[in-house]
Amino acid sequence: MVERVLVHIGLPKTATSYLQTIVWTNRDELRRRGVVVPGVERRDHLWASRTVREDPAQLRAPEHHRGAWDRVLTELAASDGVGLISHEFFAAASRKQAAAMVEALAPSPVHLVVTAREPLGLFAASWQESLKNGATTPMVDYGRHESRSATAIWNWRSLDLRLVLERWSTAVPPERIHVIALDPTAARDDVWQRFAAVVGFETAGLDLSGSFPNSSMGVTEAETLRRLNGRLDEFRSALDRGVFIRSFLADQRLVPRGG
Repeated sequence: MVERVLVHIGLPKTATSYLQTIVWTNRDELRRRGVVVPGVERRDHLWASRTVREDPAQLRAPEHHRGAWDRVLTELAASDGVGLISHEFFAAASRKQAAAMVEALAPSPVHLVVTAREPLGLFAASWQESLKNGATTPMVDYGRHESRSATAIWNWRSLDLRLVLERWSTAVPPERIHVIALDPTAARDDVWQRFAAVVGFETAGLDLSGSFPNSSMGVTEAETLRRLNGRLDEFRSALDRGVFIRSFLADQRLVPRGG
């Protein structure tokens, strides 16, 4: 069993994709350095978060998705070193769900890793992320409330650092909570170096070539996507949103325009 587990819960839009890409690209080398990233693929941590957050959609998901959390637990129980779980959707977990996750990982102590950034940039980036997932809410109406549901991600429930820490700190003591604040003036790999220092491994020799910046759309481009989403009634499956709205429209055509 691993000696401890570091659970990186976001916040969403705080370099999480950047960090996760590097971690999964270097997964085998990290294991040789004593860091176990459990699961058979990167999406296992997403699917595990759905089980932990008791997402009703998980009950209808394929068996491979439903089994992700068990695969994560089994691998950590059979491994030495330090475990690392990372997905930003864990941030939305309730107090009860956070406690249940920590209990499931016992007797390995859990350390919480939280990446954070200045609220205005976080708010704007999360609104754009909601558009890439097919939303049509104008920015002026976005994120006005904290959802009571752990399945709702794009609202203050998972974006407000205080609210997230209030829930998770009932399950993880303060001395095991590590907050990494993004510095917008720092070098691109600054957050990676500080993340690695918290987890406890050397970064020399690791492959960072697969990492990429999650660039934003301009104001005009974001509003264009928002209006288009209202006309794309037949593009509502997760696959359609990922292929056509996020990749084809947003990332490949609107983001490169700048703004």
